Amino acid sequence: MTNSVASRCLHDALIYGSEAELVASVVPFVRAGLAAGDRVLVSGSESQVALFREAVGDDPRVEFSDSHDHYQTPATALLWYQQLFDRDVSTTVRGIRSVGSVPYTLDPAADADWIRYEAMVNRVMAPYPFHGLCLYDTRTLPADLVTVARRTHAVLVTAGVRSAGSGYQEPKDVLLDIGPSTQRDPLEATSPVLEIDGSRDLAGVRHEIYLAVRATELTVERADDFLAAFNEVAVNALTHGRPPVDVRLWCRPDRLYCTVIDNGPGISDPFAGLLSPHGHSDSTGMGLWMARELCDELTISSPPGGGCTVALSTGS
Repeated sequence: MTNSVASRCLHDALIYGSEAELVASVVPFVRAGLAAGDRVLVSGSESQVALFREAVGDDPRVEFSDSHDHYQTPATALLWYQQLFDRDVSTTVRGIRSVGSVPYTLDPAADADWIRYEAMVNRVMAPYPFHGLCLYDTRTLPADLVTVARRTHAVLVTAGVRSAGSGYQEPKDVLLDIGPSTQRDPLEATSPVLEIDGSRDLAGVRHEIYLAVRATELTVERADDFLAAFNEVAVNALTHGRPPVDVRLWCRPDRLYCTVIDNGPGISDPFAGLLSPHGHSDSTGMGLWMARELCDELTISSPPGGGCTVALSTGS
């Protein structure tokens, strides 16, 4: 799954149709992780977590949580897992085991982003000793989303037994099939507080962004992080894209959203800025990775006609 080394990531799918089938696979998965010394994370709905607690036992080594705690957006979910390894547990546990289900909503645009996430896990988490078990309930999910499990997971699990699935596609192929995200931030429906067109002067843009950001109610630390992230994105656009650059900034008292658009050829690598330099020796887009760590979310889109839009946001 990587260009240079074998993947250490195991990313399985459990396609189930009853609580008995769910428990029959989750319990041995959790117990195997505990026996191996893994950090074990189990998330789900309130009823699922209660079911898992009862089946596994209230073992303090198992970290139970609501799915929404970790699956707020695809980008933040990927970053959260990477940071667990890069900053917190890479030297203290053998690996991480995670049980959870992505929050499909049956909205096509939103669900397409989560399908991209499922594909990206295979590439982004490849250097890490990560074993994920993704839950697909045939009672609540339509058939096309159940098919997604087969496209994005090379291994299927039944009653705790892993076996090779059919229909798996390489991450890049899935992303190319789906195409770029069509999701728009709600703030884009309002007027931006700052519009800068055709800029070649980074210093002037920085100053205007600085004044607008300082006028919000965000803490100094969060504002500084956002400004640093913007600087990395703007430098990347002017250095690797093609000037001039257009900038839009939307502000609410507690939230910032900004787009930086250059006129270059675009970014063809769908994993640019997503591969942590701590884990990937072949990672590119260091500036974009740094920006991603400094703000709450960063997305990149490159339409077929050229150009590149990087959107970054922070706040709630």
